[in-house]
Amino acid sequence: MFRRPQRTTAPLTLIPAGRSVQNRLAATVPRFQREHLLAVAAQALDTGLAAGRLSEASLRVAGNKMLITGRATWFGSAGDGDLLLAAMQPNRTLDTPDLPHHIDWHRAIYATLPDVRVVLVVQPAALMKMAFQTKRAHADEGIESAQVMRPDDLFGFAEDCGGLAALSDATAAAVAGMAAQASVLVTASGIISYGADGYEAIAKLHSAERWAQITMK
Repeated sequence: MFRRPQRTTAPLTLIPAGRSVQNRLAATVPRFQREHLLAVAAQALDTGLAAGRLSEASLRVAGNKMLITGRATWFGSAGDGDLLLAAMQPNRTLDTPDLPHHIDWHRAIYATLPDVRVVLVVQPAALMKMAFQTKRAHADEGIESAQVMRPDDLFGFAEDCGGLAALSDATAAAVAGMAAQASVLVTASGIISYGADGYEAIAKLHSAERWAQITMK
């Protein structure tokens, strides 16, 4: 039987204590999408691509939004409470310090490549070291720092990974300019990888990271 709502004088609380607006909104994203992003984050850690609390992962969702891991999220224990909903463009309501440090890079990739659904910022150790060595050699030869490193530059970087672009200028515009042709290495920050889903984003770098580990031994 229908019951008449009871009157209350208690204040209306829209956001539970300890949860941000973005986290509350993230809970409205379909569960399968949240589970996919969390599974990708866990796999990035398990395959040695992520480092500490430096890594970031995002997923394009409906409404011109993205689901993204919050600032300083540890992929090893990430859960729904670490996911935030962010706009594809700067938004005064949703843009708060809870968003990850490199939110502009995620936005740049999504804006440049409409078929991309997942973006990762990760730190595969061997590949980053090899890329830095190649970048340093290019600098010694007077070559500009923002350029695409071809597979032979990385001593076997898998061709199906599309190459690796090295940037010392980590602006969103610079990232967008390189994204169409390669994964992007940003000095002292990590490698930006992306794909039609999270597993493609991981696969683009995993084989190359393993090759780098073998080559450098």
